[in-house]
Amino acid sequence: MSRFALGALLLCLGGAVTWAIGNVVSRAAKVPGGLGLAAWAALVAALPAYLIAVLVDGPHVYDVAWQAFGWRAAASTAFTVVLSSLTGFGIYNTLLSRYPSSTVVPWVLLVPPVGIAAAWLLLGEQPNLPELIGGAVLIAGVLVAQRPSRARAREAEPVSVVRP
Repeated sequence: MSRFALGALLLCLGGAVTWAIGNVVSRAAKVPGGLGLAAWAALVAALPAYLIAVLVDGPHVYDVAWQAFGWRAAASTAFTVVLSSLTGFGIYNTLLSRYPSSTVVPWVLLVPPVGIAAAWLLLGEQPNLPELIGGAVLIAGVLVAQRPSRARAREAEPVSVVRP
């Protein structure tokens, strides 16, 4: 395995671990609304992200970024911050505080297929066969995860009592 493949694997595993920790913290916080939690989490993540960028690309990275910053970057940042992060995570954290994790978390699997569909509709990007297959697998995973288990189905069935 090449160094870059190992680095990518470690980043994916790190993302999964921090996502799981975030879910546990979100459930334990029992906040009535998820927006505040999402806003504070965004503030906490800024300093490590800044330090990693400086360590990886050097201190000049921000000079280059400011020179390239324009209206498209501002619009993209606003979309990412307001719609994706604050709104998306606000809704997600609110749902996570009200429902079991096993009910909420599988819906996150729909993010990549929705992204592929949005890029197709809005940008004209044609998804390739592996992307379509992967999206179908993720959608199937959500459907399977949301099916009631046999034990829950039995609990929901009315119990008939035979009286003499």
